[in-house]
Amino acid sequence: MSQVTKVIDGGLVATLHRPRESGRRPAVIVLSGSDGGIATANMFGEPLAASGFVTMCLAYFAMDGLPRNFSQIPLEYFEKAIGWLRAHPAVDAERVAVFGMSRGGEAALLVAATFPAIKAVVASVPSHVVWQGTNPDPSIKTSSFTRAGVELPYASLVVGGGGTTWREWFDVSLRTVPPEAEIPVERINGPVLFVSGTLDGVWPCSEMADAAIDRLRRHRFAFPVDHARYEDAGHAILMPPYRVGPIENPWAADHYYQPHWLKSGIGSLQLGGTSEGNRLARMDAWPRMLRFLREHL
Repeated sequence: MSQVTKVIDGGLVATLHRPRESGRRPAVIVLSGSDGGIATANMFGEPLAASGFVTMCLAYFAMDGLPRNFSQIPLEYFEKAIGWLRAHPAVDAERVAVFGMSRGGEAALLVAATFPAIKAVVASVPSHVVWQGTNPDPSIKTSSFTRAGVELPYASLVVGGGGTTWREWFDVSLRTVPPEAEIPVERINGPVLFVSGTLDGVWPCSEMADAAIDRLRRHRFAFPVDHARYEDAGHAILMPPYRVGPIENPWAADHYYQPHWLKSGIGSLQLGGTSEGNRLARMDAWPRMLRFLREHL
């Protein structure tokens, strides 16, 4: 079992999972997707700590003390988390990675492209662009992120444009992405692992990962890049390994505010993939991520 600590310093909302081994260890920051909160990220804390990584499962919206919606999230919040983690006595400050899933994969790429202290990235079913923020009032258009109080350029999501599913809406929206909304992945200061499923039912993550990789190649990216592209797999690929017993989470459920899009049930949310495709992807993705982190941290 890992040592679990509730992190509330400086406005951070996180759990820290520490391996039992002493000494300074490599570290991973884990980011949930558009469900927000901390529970999804926290699923990865104990398995990663058991594999030797100090793991910070970091909430960035939909929790007490944080923005309620995935909208105008200050990148400085992630900078604060990176600094806190690097200063921890159990962490080797020069070996810190970030891992995110879905829109957390978008965030992971953006954070790594902004802060060079991040030395490796795992972007699972990610986007290569910054998308607009999610707001209860659809007439309000914002970026998902800010830097120094200024909104980052973003791609607009066309909801209801001839389709009923999130995948259809993202497919349509990708046709009109402004170039400035692309994440400058070439600024990342270390290797990158992309994980994608070709039958993702939420958005075309394989195509978006390919677009990010194409940008890296065009900019002669100096670090290793790997794309774990799984045929016939959907959105829920990179999952923690099987475990017995409850997941230790020091944050009570009443600290979480379910995002409005989940409450309203807007759009048809289908994760996608065939049963066999998802099974094979899940069997391979976890050990592949661990090999990547061990090699590059």
